[in-house]
Amino acid sequence: MELEKQVCSLESSKRLKELGVPQKSLFKWRLATDDKWYIERDSDIQGTTQPHCAAFTCSELGEILIEKTYCDWWLAKRGEGWILGKNKEDGIYGDTEVEARAECLIYHIENGFVKAGQPEGEAQDMVITNGTDKPVKLVREVKRAGD
Repeated sequence: MELEKQVCSLESSKRLKELGVPQKSLFKWRLATDDKWYIERDSDIQGTTQPHCAAFTCSELGEILIEKTYCDWWLAKRGEGWILGKNKEDGIYGDTEVEARAECLIYHIENGFVKAGQPEGEAQDMVITNGTDKPVKLVREVKRAGD
């Protein structure tokens, strides 16, 4: 399977970054000198000044969604794409499973169900507010070998 189908799209990655999601991922989208975006390992672009954003994998987004949205998810292949939702009638669609997960996280942040951001002194955490300004809990991001 192509790497582009295993990580969220460039558009979703940029939006998640704009929304304040911590950019800790195994892969990154990086803007190269030829003005094209490429997927590279995070470790290969450490210290670069070129624009980049996290290219989250399906499992990374799954961890974020499970920890941060407090609900059980229904996930199924639907036609040529995927649907992710609380039931079979309502859901968020994506061309790939990873894109459905990215769009679901974007929806939750944009609608105030989850507040993305990093509290001071806790660079590896996200603040979860469940739609309020008062933090409900802090959730650790997944640590990878070598971090």
